[in-house]
Amino acid sequence: IWDESEDAENAELRTEINAQLSPSASLGHRPREDEKMSNVLIGKTITDLQIAADKKALRFLTDAGELVVKADGDCCSETWIEQVSLPALGFPAAVLAVEDLDLPDAREETSENGDVVEKYGCKITTNKGEILIDYRNASNGYYGGNLSWPGDSYFYGGVYGQNISNEEWTSINGA
Repeated sequence: IWDESEDAENAELRTEINAQLSPSASLGHRPREDEKMSNVLIGKTITDLQIAADKKALRFLTDAGELVVKADGDCCSETWIEQVSLPALGFPAAVLAVEDLDLPDAREETSENGDVVEKYGCKITTNKGEILIDYRNASNGYYGGNLSWPGDSYFYGGVYGQNISNEEWTSINGA
């Protein structure tokens, strides 16, 4: 049973442990501004982009093979992909940069069960335009979400199974 007072008492310890496990992705928090973001997608050419039917993962088909990106959520939370916009000039598209986006009004308390819904974004800059990934996390307001890229050392959502995708893929651009 989840005890809010116990959570508050252990918050500092949990933050320290998670920072050791994955400094730039602990508890769904974003990298500090002084951390340079590198990403396995940079330098690859995307030929197609697919989303899982349950909206918990994206699959990038590239010139170097496939990369599956998981929507990850901390304990007692759930993360999903809300919307993806594709580059204006389509695919194939060479990836130049990947960065997190700060979204205005990132918190809202509108879920059906009273959870706080956080809004997150990721921008992938390509030679054909931008791919924008808009994703969400619902929790009691304490937890958060992030995108877990191949090679990340930490995927929390698998602990309780709340963010394990069915990986039934559909092309986003209809290709």
